[in-house]
Amino acid sequence: MKIVLINPASQEKVYGKIHKHLPPTAPSLGVLYLAAVLEENKIPVYVIDAYGENYNLERTVEEIKRLKPDIVGYTVMTTVLGVVVELARRVKEDLPCSLNIVGGPHITAMPVESLINYPFLDISVIGEGEYTLLEIAQGRNLNEIKGIAYRQKDGEVVLNPPREGFIDVDKLPLPAKHLIDLAKYHHALFESYGKPLTTLLTSRGCPYQCTFCSSQVTFGRRIRFRNVESVMAEVDSLIEKYRIKAIEFRDDVFTVNKARVIKLSEELGKRKIAWIANARLDIIDDDMVKAMKEGGCKLLEVGVESGSQKILDEYRKGIKIEQILKAFEIFNRYKIDTLAFFIFGALSETAKTAQKTIDLAKKIKPTFVEFFILNPMPGSPAYKTALEKGMMKSIDWTEVSSPQFFKPIIKHPNFSEEELVGLIKRAYKEFYLRFSYILKIALRMNSPLRIRTYVRLLPAILKLSGVE
Repeated sequence: MKIVLINPASQEKVYGKIHKHLPPTAPSLGVLYLAAVLEENKIPVYVIDAYGENYNLERTVEEIKRLKPDIVGYTVMTTVLGVVVELARRVKEDLPCSLNIVGGPHITAMPVESLINYPFLDISVIGEGEYTLLEIAQGRNLNEIKGIAYRQKDGEVVLNPPREGFIDVDKLPLPAKHLIDLAKYHHALFESYGKPLTTLLTSRGCPYQCTFCSSQVTFGRRIRFRNVESVMAEVDSLIEKYRIKAIEFRDDVFTVNKARVIKLSEELGKRKIAWIANARLDIIDDDMVKAMKEGGCKLLEVGVESGSQKILDEYRKGIKIEQILKAFEIFNRYKIDTLAFFIFGALSETAKTAQKTIDLAKKIKPTFVEFFILNPMPGSPAYKTALEKGMMKSIDWTEVSSPQFFKPIIKHPNFSEEELVGLIKRAYKEFYLRFSYILKIALRMNSPLRIRTYVRLLPAILKLSGVE
């Protein structure tokens, strides 16, 4: 039994001209965890990192054919479905005996539909896939494996019962990063804090209920923490084996447990490594931010989403405008950089609420911002609501890309498609092309690495702002 796992490249045809300004940012931890569990159980596994290696479709297919696998596994976010579908089609034509197995957020939300729509796919893995894939690789009868949908020999698609519970994250082996070239990854924004940089998970699951997010479909609402010793063992391995200088923690909610954050910060501080994490604005306080700053935290990624309390409530964000203002006052006082995310296009969004969002973005003074259009992904509550209200357009999911760049997929009651796209461009322009912001960034250019980073980001910012 030989297994090949694919980290697919992004869809250049739907990302447009901005694609060339965005080098590979982070390896797929999902793929590397799958590979680690297979290796732990003595099953030969290879990873084709088409994203990191910048392989086009033809090169990826040739690599798969060269390895002649029994199973080809693809992790599928909605934004790469088009690439995966074309790859799987080609694999089935050239290697008809190979099984095409798909998993990940999009497949978890649409396991049966995916097999029906794409007859060259054989098995959908639902939810956390490490031990489900292992059972398939070990040759168990498909009708006995929980957490899959599969195609029978007569073509009928069968949905098996779900797996019980979720994985104990402390029992997972460390992700198999030795199977890829970490040096291929260069985060255009974060590498100014140290390079090489890589990613790490300290938990799975999210207890919050944001309507635009589908993370809970895969990882559940109960947050499962790795113990601090396990996390630091992985950090030490990354430093010793790969000379990693900076880490981005990819937890859904890194800051949910204050005592744990402070302990992790203390341990990270001992290792003198730079790091980046996600933060919830309603649970931020001085003690936590002080500990993170002293522990080497360089930047926090924060979901602000809107400057309108009505919209925040519609998103079920669970935060108040006052908490946003207080949190950013603390971040700015401790001089921790921030990357703030905002979403336009809530079902009750108006020109007035959109302007409130742009105004708040400028008022709280984040270091960087990203603006998105609300495009409900399968599995999210917003997707269900849009379907119920008849607001979803007829969608070919294979044409959908990152929500910063793709066209709106809902028929908004207050904005045309062109107006929503224009709103994104205006928001970027108003934030990034202000004299005060340009001066602020110019004063930060105190090292060759920072100068190079900001200069490389400029074309992407201009493109996003509608400046050709």
